[in-house]
Amino acid sequence: MGRTLPIFGSVKASGRSRSWRPARLEDVVADYRARKAPEAFMELAHFSRRESIDAVLRDAGLARVEGKKLRHQWRVANSVLRRSVEILVANAIVLRQSQSFDDLLGVVERLIGPLKGIGKLTIYDTAVRIGAFLGHEPDKVFLHAGTRDGAKALGLDGARPFLMPSELPEAFRQLAPREIEDCLCIYKRHLKRLVRRWRNR
Repeated sequence: MGRTLPIFGSVKASGRSRSWRPARLEDVVADYRARKAPEAFMELAHFSRRESIDAVLRDAGLARVEGKKLRHQWRVANSVLRRSVEILVANAIVLRQSQSFDDLLGVVERLIGPLKGIGKLTIYDTAVRIGAFLGHEPDKVFLHAGTRDGAKALGLDGARPFLMPSELPEAFRQLAPREIEDCLCIYKRHLKRLVRRWRNR
């Protein structure tokens, strides 16, 4: 049975308007914690509480929670996801033997990375979901697609495969690395506007 995730400190969601413009990085992080983090937490809680490794691998491979396809994998063909499930389940023992998140991520990449239609984000998300059951949490902020754009907006090196949390502005350090990854991706446009406004002062 997977471990129980730590209780997320709840923050009341704000009913902000579409024209919301954060004035500080702290505003971005606060909005993420209020509006997005609880959903991400509940998603991972689903995987952490599955009854077996095979059940986790089926849900993680299909990118589904309670039968609902998760938004990051909306564009990935279901036939490709079904094939990823077959591969993951066939290698359940190998996956379960992983000693860390980095180890797990490497195994997932080797297994399903060659499938056409499976990109870096799906590999990472799949590893995070399996890791929730195995007790492996990322200790780095992995960069891919939108997350890389968010990092670049802050003047960080987006060419690298990952950043350490200590390299991020202090406002982000109250978040777990997987939350920083999510926040940079979701708020990349806000971060670009915010930094542009600073530069134009």
